[in-house]
Amino acid sequence: MPSDDRFGPENPERIIGDLAALFYEAVLDPVLWPECVRRISESFGHAMTSVTCFRDGRGESLTGTCDPQFLRLYNEHYGTLDPHAAKSRRAAVPGTMLLAEALVPCDELDRTVYYNELMKPMGTYYGIGGFLRVDENGIEVVSLFRSKGQGPFSAAEQQVLQAVAGHFGRARTVYHRIAVLAKREAFLQGSLEFLGGAVAICDGRGRVRFASAAADEELQRRRFLAIGTADALLLQGGESQDRLQAAIRAAAAGVASCLTVSRPWPEAPVVLNFAPVQGRSATPQVLVLWKPGRAGGEEFDPAVLRKMYRLTRAEARVAMLVAQGRETNEIAEALKVQPNTVRMHLKGVYAKTGVRGRAELVRLVARSSTTVR
Repeated sequence: MPSDDRFGPENPERIIGDLAALFYEAVLDPVLWPECVRRISESFGHAMTSVTCFRDGRGESLTGTCDPQFLRLYNEHYGTLDPHAAKSRRAAVPGTMLLAEALVPCDELDRTVYYNELMKPMGTYYGIGGFLRVDENGIEVVSLFRSKGQGPFSAAEQQVLQAVAGHFGRARTVYHRIAVLAKREAFLQGSLEFLGGAVAICDGRGRVRFASAAADEELQRRRFLAIGTADALLLQGGESQDRLQAAIRAAAAGVASCLTVSRPWPEAPVVLNFAPVQGRSATPQVLVLWKPGRAGGEEFDPAVLRKMYRLTRAEARVAMLVAQGRETNEIAEALKVQPNTVRMHLKGVYAKTGVRGRAELVRLVARSSTTVR
């Protein structure tokens, strides 16, 4: 095939433009990557085309027309005999397309085991290829091969492929960076759910931009916090919106703070924590963190606390009410006992658990609840 004739004065720009548009579309729609490779093959004389990622000397075909059987043979034996790979690793840089015969002359290739036992049965001879990206995740290579009958790749084709590879490499790099960010977001989301925290991120005006699953559930339940008009955070139950907005504005300005939201007895108050988000966003962002309640106000079972620390029934109940933020007189009223009786039970709790005050007891109950869950 007379390769030079394939590219008239208008064809190169059209081919580069069409392929580049497809590459960048595939960044957001990965199912198009095989189509990208098919179109490259079609544009260059139906050359056998593949995109392969090499890690630790082994190739993984990502997209392409290469027979998987040959890739298996390459990984198991012929990869160590590949004369093109040995020389391209020293000569190539990402985005540079090199002719196979410029690396290994044809007369030299004809004498290799690699050609006679692998390339020849595949019907390939003339080739061109280059690195798309090189990073900690491996080396990604695009390669095109044609048979002897099709003839070598021309200088004009090499020039066009150079431009195509530039777009292809950039598109693949962006695709992998998005994939890494997606994995990090999934990991962060999973970590938040595992730790049991409800997390929301909002802008300086309180408009929610992200909510973890736990936070979203809390906002939907609208027990103490909800999403109002314009997606803005809204305190429920008559709480002052001014306090919420002041905390958000302070965090947006770089000052962390917290806000205690009281709830009807017997539910414990909720502490909302506000902190600035350090990032490259053009607008300030605020992280809002709180410990979500349980459905229906269900709390940690006092019986479990009794077994863990050998508390009496009354001591366990007092410990739970202290952990909910209740004062001595409130606990006495709830249990129908005298305040001095509450103090006596509390001393027993301190002695058996080893804590030295209410603050430590609250943390102990929280840790015990998290461990059991």
